[in-house]
Amino acid sequence: MHIVSAWASEAGLTLAQVRTAEKSNEITAIPELLDLLDVSGALVSIDAAGCQKEIAEQVVTSGGDYLLAVKENQPRLYADIERSALAALEADYAGLSQHTVEENGHGRQEFRFCFVLTGLDGIRDRAAWAALKAVVCVVRSRTVDGKTSDETQYYISSRAANAKTFQQAVRRHWSIENECHWVLDVAFGEDDHRLREGYGPENLSLIRKMALAMLKKAPAKMGVKNKRRKAGYDHAFLETVIRDFLED
Repeated sequence: MHIVSAWASEAGLTLAQVRTAEKSNEITAIPELLDLLDVSGALVSIDAAGCQKEIAEQVVTSGGDYLLAVKENQPRLYADIERSALAALEADYAGLSQHTVEENGHGRQEFRFCFVLTGLDGIRDRAAWAALKAVVCVVRSRTVDGKTSDETQYYISSRAANAKTFQQAVRRHWSIENECHWVLDVAFGEDDHRLREGYGPENLSLIRKMALAMLKKAPAKMGVKNKRRKAGYDHAFLETVIRDFLED
């Protein structure tokens, strides 16, 4: 079973989810998920599977802006962006919004550089992407234990913003992995669960995410796994977790 979720990165909350039979059906699930949400004024970031003209149109029509990852599944668009990014490099990024972040900690060094292209003449199909305003390029370099890995990622967006804003949005996009999926696995053992039949897996996935949202809001100074354990034997704490969440 594969579930496509909508994650509110600033609130740290799952807003909705849609079950698909296979991961390949993610393209059809995303429009269903968007129909459940009010995205007006929001920046909707989606990975490369959602980089589809129809999805971009749906987000804009609903009053939001999109930030879509571009990979080789859109070969013509990817080639145009790659060529435009190379031209920007050769011009030393003259006139472009740029932002650089360097971080050191936990045994690793990380360098991230973002620049934004707003001159889109090199994007042959630019008119086909609803309200397209920017191409975002993010270059990452990470060194761990003396080994360095590099990658470059491209995005398209209907929002006009600077490089710092886009770099933060790209960073927040992946918070669903660290703040939701990883915690569900560690604190709730989701990956080890063997339930496979009927609506059970989908329903339990929803319940876990609701429980995660409640426990994250609980004021106790401990991790989610320990909060969950405490709620199991301390009824007063359990009542506090539920009451505080419902009153918010």
